[in-house]
Amino acid sequence: MKQRSIGMCILLTIVTCGIYGLYWFVCITDDTNEMSGENELAGGGMALLLTLVTCGIYGWYWAYKMGEKVDIIKSRGGMPSSNSGILFVVLQLFGLGIIDYALAQDAINKYSGTNGYAQPYNGGYQNQQYNGYNQNQQYGGYNQNQQPYNGGYNQNQQYGGYDQSQQYGGYNQSGNNPYSNGNDNNNPYNGQ
Repeated sequence: MKQRSIGMCILLTIVTCGIYGLYWFVCITDDTNEMSGENELAGGGMALLLTLVTCGIYGWYWAYKMGEKVDIIKSRGGMPSSNSGILFVVLQLFGLGIIDYALAQDAINKYSGTNGYAQPYNGGYQNQQYNGYNQNQQYGGYNQNQQPYNGGYNQNQQYGGYDQSQQYGGYNQSGNNPYSNGNDNNNPYNGQ
């Protein structure tokens, strides 16, 4: 993803009577598709073609989906997201589509090169401290920030999630669990 100066892009769009705006449209569509993991949507060139062929009708759909992709990008970056799809459509309604471009480019500029965008999409959960599916978490759930080939499970985790040696929660395979599968002969609940 190439970071672009929003002011320069707006200026070039005005100076070229909108021609640069078409190029910018293609670029931000491709960049947001890649950053949000929404690669099944139309690429930039196809979105431009569909917008032109449908006399702008596809542009309304594009604006809504662009807002959704910006929300995904923001949430992956650890920022709260709102319903930007509605905002983008309202801006389009008032003829302010160039602001849609600027907002999308702002998200691209802010979050490209940050943690998570060179990696596959992880469901939007990142940098949480205590639970959930997370690449950087400390106390629960799956942890993918492990050594290679361990399947993403943290085997030294202490407080939650799937752990083979944990003390306080989750799934325990260490054999000293009072509700174990029968491997503990001193356990009254071992099923024997």
